[in-house]
Amino acid sequence: MVNKIQSNTHPVDFNEGNVMNASKVILDRLKENNTEHILKVKHLVNMVPIAVVIYDYKEKEGNFFIYGIDKQIDFDDYPTKCCCCSII
Repeated sequence: MVNKIQSNTHPVDFNEGNVMNASKVILDRLKENNTEHILKVKHLVNMVPIAVVIYDYKEKEGNFFIYGIDKQIDFDDYPTKCCCCSII
């Protein structure tokens, strides 16, 4: 994780290219705005664990995501809606 507050900062030095590029774009936009004076810039990067589950159930293939430390589930195409069975 990165939590950085400075009066003048450089793009976030992070092991992910998309994060570093987004940081650079934000800082470039701030430098282009000459009508305001920036006192401080804050970069905060939080990491969230994500797992992708690939399944094959009743000849139907799909996937769903488990994310966060509290293990939330994103499963748009849950294969069955009955109350007597559960694959999770």
